[in-house]
Parts: sequence; C-alpha cells; structure tokens
Amino acid sequence: TLKQAEIQETGHLRKECKKTLNEVLDEFLDVGSNQYQQNTLYNTNKDRRYFKDSLGIIPIARIDYKTLQKYFNGRVNEGIETNKNIRKSLNRIFNYAVRADYIKDNPIRYVIVRGEDRSKEKTVISAQDFETLIYTLEDRHEFRYDAYVIAMKIGYYTGLRISEVIALNKDDFDFINDEITIDKKLIFKGLKKEEYYATNEMKSKKSKAVLPLPNVLKD
Repeated sequence: TLKQAEIQETGHLRKECKKTLNEVLDEFLDVGSNQYQQNTLYNTNKDRRYFKDSLGIIPIARIDYKTLQKYFNGRVNEGIETNKNIRKSLNRIFNYAVRADYIKDNPIRYVIVRGEDRSKEKTVISAQDFETLIYTLEDRHEFRYDAYVIAMKIGYYTGLRISEVIALNKDDFDFINDEITIDKKLIFKGLKKEEYYATNEMKSKKSKAVLPLPNVLKD
C-alpha cells in the first residue's frame, strides 16, 4: 500500500501537516531562510498579498497541483512577470515544506504560469539628456543635489546597481591606481531609513569586482 511504501522510503509514517500555507510561510521566514538574500525574503513576504486569503488559508498538505494550477489559471489576465514572481515565492515555501517533512513533493514544479505581457520598453537616455539632468541638479547649489549628482555619475560610468552605488565608502575609491572596489550593497527594501545596512552578500559572485575608475568620474 501507499502507507507501507512511505514507511519503507522514509522509515516512518508522515502525519498530515495541518499548518496552512500562511503559517508555513511565516515559519520559512523565521527558520528556513538563511540561504536567501534579504531582498529575496522581502519579495517573498510581499507576494503573500496575492494568495494569503485564498491558497494561504489552506493546509499546505492539501495543496496539490490541481489547486495551484486552478489558482494561476484564474490569474491569466494579470501580468506574466507578477505571476512568475508569485510562482517563485511559492516554490521557496514548498521547498521548505519538503525539507521540514510537511509534504513529500513540491507540487508547484508542475504548474504552468501564463499572463499578460505588461513589460515596458526600457528608455535609455542620451548623453545630452544625462548632462542636462546633471546640470539642472548642480545648478541648485545644495549638498543634497550634489550627492544625487555623484551617485548618478557613479552609476552612469560604472553600470552599478543603486544598492551597490549607495553602499560605497570613500576608501573603496583608489585614486592612485584608478580603481573602485565593489564588495557590498545596501539593504533597504521594507526597512526604515535608520534600519538600512550594508552587507557583503552580493547578488552573485561576479558582483564583487574591482572596476576601473574613469578619469571623467575621477575628476
């Protein structure tokens, strides 16, 4: 029987977990999240709003492929990128549930996600537009706007992410060897300003680098 096969495979008979998806999400954030970056956890918790009153109230052991596919079928008129992000968040939760022995298999992996393409074409400003923007800010002669200018120039000439630009310290700039050391980023999503902090856990291994310091930025 299935029960005998389960005992042979795991050495014990799994009791059906009565915890809801919402409860397992809370547990995941508290216990099983140490392998993820803060921004990933923030987005996972933020995605809760899409399913907390539907899938979220169902015991996780009762959520199967059909339940999930029906849920996403009901979101075909929503943005495809949003639906993909929800799927990723649910995948993290179900993977944790498998590790915690609440369920045997992750049902989300069989689900097909569809939706509307609402992505907007990215606008790349010209060098002239950039210079006009910089000039407008510098013309205000205020420290706050001067700081914006420096941050924007660093991003413009290096291609760094906002979180990487804002995390830079003075000693990350080597004016002798014309280099910029990139080894940290600022964590700020979902936090109050006084709670912001820098971390050395970058988005990827390639994010840590030593970049050339262009003369125009050096000046």
